[in-house]
Amino acid sequence: MKRRLLLTSLLSLTLASCAGPVAQVPVVSHPPTPAAPKEPAYIGRWARTIAACTLDQSHEDAPIEFHTEGYDHHETHCTFTKLAPDQAGRFEARLRCTVQGAPQQGVLTFLVEGDVLTLNPGRYGVVLVRCP
Repeated sequence: MKRRLLLTSLLSLTLASCAGPVAQVPVVSHPPTPAAPKEPAYIGRWARTIAACTLDQSHEDAPIEFHTEGYDHHETHCTFTKLAPDQAGRFEARLRCTVQGAPQQGVLTFLVEGDVLTLNPGRYGVVLVRCP
């Protein structure tokens, strides 16, 4: 008897859903969430060796800490006044710096290739590795 009642109930529900027009459920559309802007490849801490990554900024061999506005290293604090990247991962930065308390201006070229950053690429470049 219970089985017959269950089958009758299921059949009634099935027939009822087919008997009339299907109710339209409004679809709420949300605009896609924009992807977070990709962080520039140079952002982070870079040092001559992985061991130097643990040094604090009181050491001359401390890592260079690049951020979106410039970089900090030991007693040097620089702000990018202009930063021009190219398609090959090379950047040319015009800088306004304070070095041991004295204001300076300059230009720095650097190249990022994976976890290697080369300051002033070329014959006299300084190769740095990304700190973990």
